[in-house]
Amino acid sequence: MPSENLVSIITRPLADAIAARLIRAIPEELKDVCGTDLHGELSVVISTALNAIIVKPPEWLVSVFTGEKK
Repeated sequence: MPSENLVSIITRPLADAIAARLIRAIPEELKDVCGTDLHGELSVVISTALNAIIVKPPEWLVSVFTGEKK
């Protein structure tokens, strides 16, 4: 199994690309809602969550794609 560092190097661009597509779907009107940059906050959350899932996917997600039961 490749080291976590190598996996992160390979998967981070994928997570960032998916996050960028999702973030573009967030309306620009969300900027400056209640005096905060909600658009920016959501972009950080989406990117972080996707990267975590891609680097170490939950067992249930792996089993969905592989068909393996644990």
